[in-house]
Amino acid sequence: QEVAGQTAALRDQTASLSGALNSSGVRGTWGEAQLRRLLEHSGMLARCDFDEQVSAVSTHDARVRPDVVVRLPGEGCLVVDSKAPLTAFLRAQAEDLSGEERAELLRAHARSLRGHVETLSAKAYWSAFRSTPEMVVCFVPSDAVLAAALQADPALYEDALRRKVVLASPATLLALLRTVAHGWQQQALT
Repeated sequence: QEVAGQTAALRDQTASLSGALNSSGVRGTWGEAQLRRLLEHSGMLARCDFDEQVSAVSTHDARVRPDVVVRLPGEGCLVVDSKAPLTAFLRAQAEDLSGEERAELLRAHARSLRGHVETLSAKAYWSAFRSTPEMVVCFVPSDAVLAAALQADPALYEDALRRKVVLASPATLLALLRTVAHGWQQQALT
């Protein structure tokens, strides 16, 4: 009886979380919170190793505002923007879907992420900041969400790279950030 009760409570909490994540504002906040947690977990400090919501002007005279600008040794920086395309992904998790309906929702999920890649590429964040690699990191705050998009659209990752957008899951971004933090430690030791 206790297991049944725990399972029912978990199902209710999952439904509540899923409902909350259907709001784009909540998804954006969740993605930014995940990004901040990864930055801090990698050993970086806000306003010291990274800055949030920095405004700048790109070469197209467009104002850009990435979620995070990570400072690199040698006065460089890495631009990171968080994207949480979850609408179609969450709908694809419903139990009453046929295989084809689920596959179509996952393809829609991949198209949504591809749209984010195109938008980020068009912003040319790298042109708005001095001494940055010609790329922007598109942080997807769940490994499963990114994996589902890549499975539905295997060319997505390579196409994003051609557009100077690096798709990064939490695991990938954490490895990248720890590498940057290690570079800072080495520079401090030197």
